Amino acid sequence: MIVKCPACAARFRLDREKLAGKRVTMRCARCRSPFKVELPHTQRSKAAKQVRVMIAHSDSEICGTIRSLVEDAGYEAALGHNGAEVLAAMDAMRPQVAIVDVALEGLYAFEVVDKVRRRPGLQNVKIILLSSVYNKAAYKRAPNSLYDADDYIEKHHIPDDLILKINRLLIGAAPTTEAAGKGEVEKSGDQLSAAEGA
Repeated sequence: MIVKCPACAARFRLDREKLAGKRVTMRCARCRSPFKVELPHTQRSKAAKQVRVMIAHSDSEICGTIRSLVEDAGYEAALGHNGAEVLAAMDAMRPQVAIVDVALEGLYAFEVVDKVRRRPGLQNVKIILLSSVYNKAAYKRAPNSLYDADDYIEKHHIPDDLILKINRLLIGAAPTTEAAGKGEVEKSGDQLSAAEGA
């Protein structure tokens, strides 16, 4: 499993099997900043199955990739390919998290966010905007300026960062903003010190 330092964006590989179900405090080998990581259980627990994630994208291949990641993390997933379909599915399933493409067919992401925030029972859904176009300067703003969404992710970061972002939002932690232009260094988890286990 890959985790990122929220301060410098250095990447670290952790043994998911060894640390499953634990919350650890780590110190970045690059910038020396401490940060916490919560690793989900490897087996699907009953509590994890209750977490529902809505995936809203017009590209079925991207939806399939995200669905696999979400289900591998032990969460339930539902797919929608246009704005009206997504809103109807969200009314029916009451997800805790929604991943919404910024250029969703039928409704743009900001319209989806606005409608979800106004719907009874959906006001607390955590929304992650998905940008399909890679641009280092795009969306490098505080999440509160992202049309009232809770976080964002670019398509090329989905495999490494999506589940971390979902978990962060589910435990109520504030999303981190990545500094533009910072390089990413992958290091072994053995170079980190784990000070706390749950």
